[in-house]
Amino acid sequence: CGVDPAGFAAQGLDGLGEEADIVARLHGYVKPYDVVALMTVLPTTADAFTQFGSAWVTVPASAAGNGRRRHLLLLSPAHAVPADTVALLLRQTYHQVVLATAGKSESHALR
Repeated sequence: CGVDPAGFAAQGLDGLGEEADIVARLHGYVKPYDVVALMTVLPTTADAFTQFGSAWVTVPASAAGNGRRRHLLLLSPAHAVPADTVALLLRQTYHQVVLATAGKSESHALR
């Protein structure tokens, strides 16, 4: 996401696997499509995407055509994720962060 085809090929991103460390690629922020991509695989939100069967496409796994992978291309307004589903995920995440950081010293408090 956020990389043009030439950059994707030049960086060899088609070779990244499940265990790839992508932290350095986030550039300090998360974009809306990152949240949606995560939501497609989370057990609590994946069901919101079952209604978009027509949005699934199969493409070559790499520019060399080695294998094929399925991708979910949510490109039309009909593929919009319900706002309440997104709000619930963000609310749950916020609560989990608060609970996980409760009791930490004030010097580590979010500002």
